[in-house]
Amino acid sequence: YFGKWKDALTETEQVEKLQLESQFQSLQSQLNPHFLFNSLNVLSSLITENPRRAEDFVDELSNVYRYLLRSNERELASVGEELRFIRSFFHLLETRHDTGVSMKINVGSENFDKKLPALALQILVENAVKHNEISPGKPLNIEIFSQQSAPPANSKTKDFNCQIVVHNNLQRKATRPQSNHIGLDNLRQRYELLGVKGFDVCDDGQFFTVTLPV
Repeated sequence: YFGKWKDALTETEQVEKLQLESQFQSLQSQLNPHFLFNSLNVLSSLITENPRRAEDFVDELSNVYRYLLRSNERELASVGEELRFIRSFFHLLETRHDTGVSMKINVGSENFDKKLPALALQILVENAVKHNEISPGKPLNIEIFSQQSAPPANSKTKDFNCQIVVHNNLQRKATRPQSNHIGLDNLRQRYELLGVKGFDVCDDGQFFTVTLPV
Protein backbone atom coordinates (compact mmCIF):
# COMPACT_ATOMS: atom_id res chain seq x y z
CA TYR A 1 0.00 0.00 0.00
CA PHE A 2 2.84 2.36 0.85
CA GLY A 3 4.53 1.55 -2.48
CA LYS A 4 1.31 2.24 -4.42
CA TRP A 5 0.79 5.52 -2.53
CA LYS A 6 4.38 6.55 -3.30
CA ASP A 7 3.94 5.74 -7.01
CA ALA A 8 0.68 7.70 -7.15
CA LEU A 9 2.34 10.68 -5.45
CA THR A 10 5.20 10.60 -7.97
CA GLU A 11 2.73 10.52 -10.90
CA THR A 12 0.79 13.44 -9.44
CA GLU A 13 3.99 15.46 -9.13
CA GLN A 14 4.91 14.63 -12.75
CA VAL A 15 1.49 15.74 -14.01
CA GLU A 16 1.78 19.01 -12.08
CA LYS A 17 5.29 19.57 -13.47
CA LEU A 18 4.12 19.02 -17.05
CA GLN A 19 1.12 21.29 -16.53
CA LEU A 20 3.35 24.09 -15.24
CA GLU A 21 5.77 23.50 -18.13
CA SER A 22 2.91 23.78 -20.61
CA GLN A 23 1.59 26.96 -19.01
CA PHE A 24 5.10 28.47 -18.90
CA GLN A 25 5.68 27.70 -22.59
CA SER A 26 2.32 29.21 -23.55
CA LEU A 27 2.91 32.32 -21.48
CA GLN A 28 6.45 32.63 -22.79
CA SER A 29 5.13 32.38 -26.33
CA GLN A 30 2.50 35.08 -25.78
CA LEU A 31 4.76 37.38 -23.78
CA ASN A 32 7.70 37.34 -26.16
CA PRO A 33 8.51 40.72 -27.76
CA HIS A 34 7.55 39.51 -31.23
CA PHE A 35 4.00 38.63 -30.18
CA LEU A 36 3.56 41.82 -28.16
CA PHE A 37 5.00 43.97 -30.95
CA ASN A 38 2.60 42.46 -33.50
CA SER A 39 -0.39 42.79 -31.16
CA LEU A 40 0.38 46.43 -30.36
CA ASN A 41 1.02 47.16 -34.03
CA VAL A 42 -2.38 45.75 -34.95
CA LEU A 43 -4.04 47.64 -32.10
CA SER A 44 -2.34 50.92 -33.07
CA SER A 45 -3.62 50.74 -36.65
CA LEU A 46 -7.11 49.73 -35.55
CA ILE A 47 -7.46 52.66 -33.13
CA THR A 48 -7.47 55.15 -36.00
CA GLU A 49 -9.05 52.96 -38.69
CA ASN A 50 -11.73 51.13 -36.73
CA PRO A 51 -12.09 52.09 -33.03
CA ARG A 52 -14.87 49.54 -32.44
CA ARG A 53 -12.73 46.72 -33.78
CA ALA A 54 -9.82 47.98 -31.65
CA GLU A 55 -12.04 47.71 -28.58
CA ASP A 56 -12.96 44.13 -29.51
CA PHE A 57 -9.28 43.31 -30.03
CA VAL A 58 -8.38 44.56 -26.53
CA ASP A 59 -11.24 42.52 -25.03
CA GLU A 60 -10.05 39.33 -26.72
CA LEU A 61 -6.43 40.03 -25.78
CA SER A 62 -7.45 40.38 -22.13
CA ASN A 63 -9.46 37.13 -22.36
CA VAL A 64 -6.40 35.31 -23.69
CA TYR A 65 -4.11 36.51 -20.92
CA ARG A 66 -6.71 35.89 -18.22
CA TYR A 67 -7.14 32.27 -19.31
CA LEU A 68 -3.39 31.70 -19.60
CA LEU A 69 -2.80 33.02 -16.10
CA ARG A 70 -5.60 30.87 -14.65
CA SER A 71 -4.55 27.70 -16.44
CA ASN A 72 -1.90 26.79 -13.87
CA GLU A 73 -4.62 26.28 -11.27
CA ARG A 74 -5.79 22.98 -12.82
CA GLU A 75 -4.59 20.05 -14.88
CA LEU A 76 -7.81 19.75 -16.90
CA ALA A 77 -10.26 22.20 -18.45
CA SER A 78 -13.69 21.56 -19.91
CA VAL A 79 -14.06 21.33 -23.69
CA GLY A 80 -16.43 24.32 -23.51
CA GLU A 81 -13.82 26.46 -21.72
CA GLU A 82 -11.09 25.45 -24.16
CA LEU A 83 -13.31 26.33 -27.14
CA ARG A 84 -14.20 29.75 -25.72
CA PHE A 85 -10.52 30.42 -25.15
CA ILE A 86 -9.43 29.28 -28.61
CA ARG A 87 -12.03 31.58 -30.20
CA SER A 88 -10.49 34.54 -28.34
CA PHE A 89 -6.99 33.42 -29.32
CA PHE A 90 -8.03 32.96 -32.95
CA HIS A 91 -9.61 36.42 -33.02
CA LEU A 92 -6.13 37.86 -32.45
CA LEU A 93 -4.70 35.71 -35.25
CA GLU A 94 -7.52 36.64 -37.62
CA THR A 95 -7.15 40.35 -36.93
CA ARG A 96 -3.46 40.10 -37.74
CA HIS A 97 -3.57 37.72 -40.76
CA ASP A 98 -7.03 38.64 -42.08
CA THR A 99 -8.08 36.16 -44.83
CA GLY A 100 -4.76 34.32 -44.56
CA VAL A 101 -6.12 32.09 -41.81
CA SER A 102 -9.48 30.48 -41.10
CA MET A 103 -10.89 28.25 -38.37
CA LYS A 104 -13.99 26.05 -38.33
CA ILE A 105 -15.33 24.52 -35.12
CA ASN A 106 -17.80 21.66 -35.14
CA VAL A 107 -18.06 20.25 -31.62
CA GLY A 108 -21.42 19.17 -30.27
CA SER A 109 -22.64 20.85 -27.07
CA GLU A 110 -23.02 17.40 -25.47
CA ASN A 111 -19.21 17.35 -25.23
CA PHE A 112 -18.76 20.76 -23.58
CA ASP A 113 -18.59 19.40 -20.01
CA LYS A 114 -15.99 16.76 -20.85
CA LYS A 115 -12.34 17.42 -20.04
CA LEU A 116 -9.11 18.09 -21.90
CA PRO A 117 -5.60 18.93 -20.69
CA ALA A 118 -5.60 22.70 -20.17
CA LEU A 119 -4.25 24.73 -23.14
CA ALA A 120 -4.29 21.68 -25.44
CA LEU A 121 -6.10 23.51 -28.26
CA GLN A 122 -3.92 26.62 -28.00
CA ILE A 123 -0.75 24.54 -28.28
CA LEU A 124 -1.98 22.90 -31.49
CA VAL A 125 -3.36 26.04 -33.15
CA GLU A 126 -0.18 27.94 -32.33
CA ASN A 127 1.94 25.11 -33.79
CA ALA A 128 -0.07 25.27 -37.02
CA VAL A 129 0.47 29.03 -37.31
CA LYS A 130 4.13 28.80 -36.39
CA HIS A 131 5.14 26.14 -38.93
CA ASN A 132 3.04 27.03 -41.99
CA GLU A 133 2.95 29.76 -44.63
CA ILE A 134 0.03 32.17 -44.14
CA SER A 135 -1.23 34.50 -46.86
CA PRO A 136 -4.54 35.40 -48.56
CA GLY A 137 -3.35 33.45 -51.61
CA LYS A 138 -2.39 30.42 -49.53
CA PRO A 139 -4.66 30.46 -46.48
CA LEU A 140 -4.06 28.22 -43.51
CA ASN A 141 -7.29 26.36 -42.75
CA ILE A 142 -7.72 24.97 -39.25
CA GLU A 143 -10.59 22.68 -38.26
CA ILE A 144 -11.58 21.58 -34.75
CA PHE A 145 -14.24 18.92 -34.56
CA SER A 146 -15.50 16.06 -32.41
CA GLN A 147 -15.81 12.43 -33.39
CA GLN A 148 -16.58 9.13 -31.73
CA SER A 149 -14.02 6.35 -31.47
CA ALA A 150 -14.88 2.69 -30.98
CA PRO A 151 -13.47 1.01 -27.84
CA PRO A 152 -10.54 -1.42 -28.28
CA ALA A 153 -11.46 -4.97 -29.29
CA ASN A 154 -10.40 -6.38 -25.90
CA SER A 155 -12.28 -3.73 -23.91
CA LYS A 156 -15.07 -4.79 -21.57
CA THR A 157 -17.09 -1.68 -22.34
CA LYS A 158 -19.04 -1.17 -25.56
CA ASP A 159 -19.31 2.60 -25.12
CA PHE A 160 -17.84 4.84 -27.80
CA ASN A 161 -15.37 7.49 -26.63
CA CYS A 162 -15.34 11.14 -27.69
CA GLN A 163 -12.29 12.68 -29.36
CA ILE A 164 -11.49 16.26 -30.27
CA VAL A 165 -9.56 16.52 -33.54
CA VAL A 166 -7.42 19.50 -34.62
CA HIS A 167 -6.71 19.37 -38.36
CA ASN A 168 -4.91 21.77 -40.71
CA ASN A 169 -3.54 21.83 -44.24
CA LEU A 170 0.24 21.68 -44.58
CA GLN A 171 2.18 24.42 -46.38
CA ARG A 172 5.42 24.40 -44.48
CA LYS A 173 7.61 27.48 -44.35
CA ALA A 174 10.71 27.35 -46.54
CA THR A 175 12.80 28.17 -43.47
CA ARG A 176 11.67 26.11 -40.53
CA PRO A 177 11.25 28.18 -37.35
CA GLN A 178 13.31 27.28 -34.32
CA SER A 179 11.32 24.85 -32.20
CA ASN A 180 11.91 22.95 -28.97
CA HIS A 181 9.05 20.50 -29.76
CA ILE A 182 7.84 20.75 -26.17
CA GLY A 183 4.19 21.27 -27.10
CA LEU A 184 3.32 17.89 -28.63
CA ASP A 185 5.64 15.96 -26.32
CA ASN A 186 4.10 17.71 -23.33
CA LEU A 187 0.57 16.72 -24.40
CA ARG A 188 1.62 13.13 -25.08
CA GLN A 189 3.24 12.77 -21.66
CA ARG A 190 0.28 14.34 -19.87
CA TYR A 191 -2.09 11.84 -21.47
CA GLU A 192 0.24 8.98 -20.52
CA LEU A 193 0.37 10.12 -16.88
CA LEU A 194 -3.40 10.54 -16.80
CA GLY A 195 -3.75 6.98 -18.09
CA VAL A 196 -5.85 8.07 -21.09
CA LYS A 197 -5.14 6.32 -24.40
CA GLY A 198 -5.92 7.61 -27.88
CA PHE A 199 -3.63 10.65 -28.29
CA ASP A 200 -2.43 10.52 -31.89
CA VAL A 201 -0.44 12.69 -34.33
CA CYS A 202 -0.70 12.14 -38.09
CA ASP A 203 1.32 13.93 -40.78
CA ASP A 204 0.54 12.61 -44.28
CA GLY A 205 2.40 15.36 -46.12
CA GLN A 206 -0.79 17.24 -47.01
CA PHE A 207 -2.51 17.58 -43.65
CA PHE A 208 -1.47 17.62 -40.00
CA THR A 209 -3.98 16.02 -37.64
CA VAL A 210 -3.88 15.62 -33.86
CA THR A 211 -6.48 13.53 -32.02
CA LEU A 212 -7.19 14.43 -28.39
CA PRO A 213 -9.23 11.93 -26.34
CA VAL A 214 -11.48 13.56 -23.73
